[in-house]
Amino acid sequence: MRKLIVGLTLAFAFAMNATGQTEKILFKFTGGRDGGNPEGGLIFRGGNLYGTASTGGSYLSGCGGAGCGTVFELKHTASGWDQIVLYSFTGGTDGGAPSGSLIFDKAGNLYGTAYEGGELGGSCPGTPGCGVVFELQSVNGHWVEKVLHSFLGGTDSANPSSDLVFDRDGNLYGATQGGGGSAYCYGLGCGTVFELSPIGNSWSYSVLHAFLGARGDGTQPFISGRLSLDTKAICMGRRSRAEHISATRTKTAVALSSSYPLGQLE
Repeated sequence: MRKLIVGLTLAFAFAMNATGQTEKILFKFTGGRDGGNPEGGLIFRGGNLYGTASTGGSYLSGCGGAGCGTVFELKHTASGWDQIVLYSFTGGTDGGAPSGSLIFDKAGNLYGTAYEGGELGGSCPGTPGCGVVFELQSVNGHWVEKVLHSFLGGTDSANPSSDLVFDRDGNLYGATQGGGGSAYCYGLGCGTVFELSPIGNSWSYSVLHAFLGARGDGTQPFISGRLSLDTKAICMGRRSRAEHISATRTKTAVALSSSYPLGQLE
């Protein structure tokens, strides 16, 4: 028997066998402290499930009164699945409204994005802050958040919209729905593909490509999965790279090759 785990407004599983598919609800969100409206997928680690909810949490007065979202774990027990909230967002500098799937590093730390929150001085009309990339570390049984980058809008990027992906060197890649500096897309920018590289205890941020909209290279990559890295061997000036970055949108596919200057289309 194969099981397919899916995360939407409920966490549920499809069990597939010779007689067809049956659904089993693993957890029902209440929209309270446990979270609400999970939009990203779920990931497995150690037999447990991890995901994000874009509303709810411990700060229900924030983010328009709906709560600013949570990172949660569904722990598999003998009696079923128990939910544990690992982190509740405040909507301030820590971020708010997490929307994508999470990803683990080799050390067991969690990484993800929040669509809003962060540095509140950014140019993102309609959202309080332009979003963040965050890391969660387990310290003495408690998960502590660290913001790796706060988006500011404009040429910096805004409102991260994809899952994150690691390359073999430990760099993170993702996409944003806004920012990038294009005058199109209502003047808010048409989105970007970005990279975060670890340098000691900090992370260096760079925009790999800013979508222009008018040039036909696509606009506003939405939440539809993560970027993909292929195995094409590419050599760049600063270091050897064995990945090829692809960002895909419904009507436009963009290949960003690290053998070219950052931001140039292949």
